[in-house]
Order: sequence, then C-alpha cells, then structure tokens
Amino acid sequence: MNGEGVNPNFRTLKRRANELAATTCADEDAQALLFFYAAECALKALYMLTYSLKVTSDCTTVLASAQSFGHRLDQLISTLKIAPKEVPPRPTTLRLRTGVSINVNHLHEAWRYGEKIQNHAEAVAWLNKIIAFVTARL
Repeated sequence: MNGEGVNPNFRTLKRRANELAATTCADEDAQALLFFYAAECALKALYMLTYSLKVTSDCTTVLASAQSFGHRLDQLISTLKIAPKEVPPRPTTLRLRTGVSINVNHLHEAWRYGEKIQNHAEAVAWLNKIIAFVTARL
C-alpha cells in the first residue's frame, strides 16, 4: 500500500451503504454500528454525487474531500443542506450507560467497543432516517 489509504468511488460507497443497511445482526450494538457506517457511506456518496467528485479523496479549492469529513455525520448533513424536515436533528443528548455524554461522531466508537448507549433506540432511529433519506436520492 502506498500510504494513501482506501479511496472508494461513488458506486462503491453507494453499494456499501445499501449492503450495510440491509445486514442484520442479533446483537443490537453490532447492528447499530453497521447503521452508523451505512449512514456515513450514504452521506459521503451523496456529497460526491452532489459535487461531481469521483473518489473520496477528490477535492477542489472550494470543496473538501468526502474523506475529510471522517465520521462527522452532522457536518455532512449541514454541508449537504439537508433540511430538518427531511432528516431531523440527531438526538440532543447521547449518553453512555455510565451517564457520560458523547458526541454523535463517537457513536461508532461506543458501539464498536461494546459501550451501551442509554438512548440507543433514538440514535438508531435517527441513523435509519438518514439512510432512508439519502438512499432514496442516490
């Protein structure tokens, strides 16, 4: 590998968003993790489609690359100007079972490492709304 990392194109992200959203797991945290990544792939694919970018590393002098957003779903939603009536704002508070608040950008870490989210169902419902909205436009 030449150090550039993975650099998927639009079709790959679109396909993967659909695959991850359709995958089912018995473990609700593993399922939620897949939904997070499905939402991320879908939003990045929509960003690339909207701005005619070929691969995730493509950027211009005025446009950031899809890659540069990392796991910041809120920032992608904002950049794409998706109205709150289309995708409601994320849950206002996300808390671990310990009571510690986390940012939406860290949901995938909590689920990946087996931490429990107090308002799990609300977070998953939000991710599913993102997936449904975006995949209908791809």
